Amino acid sequence: MNIVIIGGTGLVGRKLTARLEQAGHTVLAAAPSSGVNSVTGEGLDRALAGAEVLIDVTNAPSFEESAVMAFFRASTDNLLRAGRTAGIRHYVALSVVGSERLPDSGYFRAKIAQEALIADGGLPYTIVRATQFFEFLDAIAQSFTRDGAIRAPAALLQPMAADDVAAALARVAAEPPLNGMREVAGPAPFRLTDLLRKTRPAQAAPEIVQDDDAPYFGDRIDDTTLMPGAQARLGTLSLETWLSAQAALGDTVWEDANDNGVQDGGETGVSGVTVQLLNAAGTSVLSTTTTDSSGHYLFSGLAAGTYTAQFVAPGGSQFTAALQGTDTAKDSNPDATGRTGQVTLTAGQSDLSIDAGIYKPACLGDLVFWDSNGNGVRDWCEGGVSGVTVKLLDATGTTVLATTTTNASGLYSFNNLTPGVYEVQFIAPTGKTFTAALQGCNTSTDSNPNPATGITG
Repeated sequence: MNIVIIGGTGLVGRKLTARLEQAGHTVLAAAPSSGVNSVTGEGLDRALAGAEVLIDVTNAPSFEESAVMAFFRASTDNLLRAGRTAGIRHYVALSVVGSERLPDSGYFRAKIAQEALIADGGLPYTIVRATQFFEFLDAIAQSFTRDGAIRAPAALLQPMAADDVAAALARVAAEPPLNGMREVAGPAPFRLTDLLRKTRPAQAAPEIVQDDDAPYFGDRIDDTTLMPGAQARLGTLSLETWLSAQAALGDTVWEDANDNGVQDGGETGVSGVTVQLLNAAGTSVLSTTTTDSSGHYLFSGLAAGTYTAQFVAPGGSQFTAALQGTDTAKDSNPDATGRTGQVTLTAGQSDLSIDAGIYKPACLGDLVFWDSNGNGVRDWCEGGVSGVTVKLLDATGTTVLATTTTNASGLYSFNNLTPGVYEVQFIAPTGKTFTAALQGCNTSTDSNPNPATGITG
């Protein structure tokens, strides 16, 4: 058969493409990167021409309520229109078990809307509702993270591997349309809290606390919400088998207060920093997360392979020097652009040493003023002096790092400095001398340089 997979370059799409091709089908894995965009309609007619089966495994890039609804409505409308034009004989769509039992979740309301459009869309169809993927458990854990702990309900769920999802979709694609739903699930149920404890690497996992009121993507769940019905088709890959083959990558983003490239005692993690997992070449984003309240991040459920990581520095921050010191657990990995080198993971390996130090550049400066009464203090009527040369020196006072001059108001500054120790040298205008240093008790109005040398401490 000729089969088109929309969302064919994603997690399930890649696995499904491989399975269908191995079974002898002609497969087009369509995605925006190949010029096929279901949201805008770009390339759909061309992609579906001659196809018999359309498999929709798209997912919204944002779970924000209005954005996710707009995504599924636009995408599904366009796929139905193009499918009718192409004469598609079977529209297979991936959805989620229990969507109708999560009415307060914007995401699941959007999935229900998608299902309704397909059912009324005029094409023979099968909606395949799957339980949660093993591969998405890290994102689920992150959604429950509050104040440094994972606070999750102990509700039952029966998750499955993406490989089993792909196998189920491939099987349905080869069968006659149901014009209804087919549920698929993993081989065994788990309590959510137990599942998270089993799948989070111990050295990266915050405390897991049972909180049965904690919402699951906006809605409260119980033992029936996410569980499949009795007629669900079950996958064969157990959690234990899946875990034995999975790799993980992660660590911490911390504030490197002294910019030495090493996480010293007292230097704390930074929350809310975006981290992207990229392919080996650094050309494709495979997953995105943000650091938790302790600065930790984790990409788990990874296949063996080579990856790179991209950290996105918060506004006003820069990355510290990479690979300093001899302890890989305390150094910083990314370069000045936030990109790490390649990290190769074997099956089941957890590399939790890929961390990043950031710092906020410092600024040093103030004012050169006319001390008309020579008291070493800037009084209210004493103005600034323009055109005075000011040099930034290293901590020893022997190397000039930068030079500037005071502006029309007598102000000067040295910006974007790395944290550290500096001295400043002022060059007195011809015929002038410096007033006494460090007079009075107000450091914002006293004079700093040694009168004899013009150099501060």
